[in-house]
This record gives sequence, structure tokens and C-alpha cells, in this order.
Amino acid sequence: MPRDRAGPAAAEVFAGLPPALPDDDSLRESVRAMRAEDGLLLGVLDDDPTGSQAVHDVQAVTVLEEDAYRAALAGAAR
Repeated sequence: MPRDRAGPAAAEVFAGLPPALPDDDSLRESVRAMRAEDGLLLGVLDDDPTGSQAVHDVQAVTVLEEDAYRAALAGAAR
């Protein structure tokens, strides 16, 4: 974006987002059921590994070794 043009205000951006979903057990269970049904694995690349402290019950790979990723992606994941 050119420096002489300001981007949209944060309030404008957030106003266009859908409402947040409730963080409850039924939502988590529905996501687990969809994953089990289609066999897909969700992977997230995060350039700030301290973010893994904010989640629970997930596998975090914190090394840059191909074998570690291969093992994490091949196993059963939650």
C-alpha cells in the first residue's frame, strides 16, 4: 500500500469478520469428528514457538529436522 494512503481502521476490519464461535467442548468435538471423517491433519507453522504455550493437548515440533516433522505427521494426532 502506498505510504500516502492509510489502510482501513482496525474497527472496520474487525466489523467485517463473522462473530467468534463459542469455545466449548461440543465445538472441539465437532472439529475432531470432521478430522476423523476426512482423515485430514491440520498443521500450523508458527515463527514464534512461544505460542505453543497458549494451546494444550497438541503436539509441537520445535526443531528444524525433517525426521521430526515426518514422525509428527505420520502418527496419530489430536
